[in-house]
Amino acid sequence: MRQLRQSSEYAIRALTYLALRASSDFVVTERIARELGLPQHYLAKLLKPFVDRGVLLSRRGRLGGFRMNRAPEQLTLQEIVAVHEPPTALRACMLGPQCPGPPDECPLHELNRRLAHDLEAVLRVTTLADLVRYCSEHSDSGYPSGAIGAARPSMP
Repeated sequence: MRQLRQSSEYAIRALTYLALRASSDFVVTERIARELGLPQHYLAKLLKPFVDRGVLLSRRGRLGGFRMNRAPEQLTLQEIVAVHEPPTALRACMLGPQCPGPPDECPLHELNRRLAHDLEAVLRVTTLADLVRYCSEHSDSGYPSGAIGAARPSMP
């Protein structure tokens, strides 16, 4: 039962990867995509709104790519997810628009409402720094060992 769109999941993974980078170097989309197993062209489009919001910096050219512009401690998963999820997406009925009855009679509406409430609560209090810590402490996290490092604390 998927609660988040794939674009939100990809964004969380890519931002975690970038936050794990110990250096202040820009990382090309191709490398992020290759190391995380994500589609490269889709990833570039997915990260653009985070540049527009000041979460990431981007640079074109041979030494270009993306890097974090905000401290992971100051970025909640709710903020990340909100970029690609409409406000009502988490609450939509799993039967889709074909749901035959009113919401108060559909058993899936109540289940989805509770799941969405719980998920929203977790997203609100979990920061990107929490994911960085987790991945740093678990070598089996699936993130390439070259990506593991301390997040730069000097970010605004």
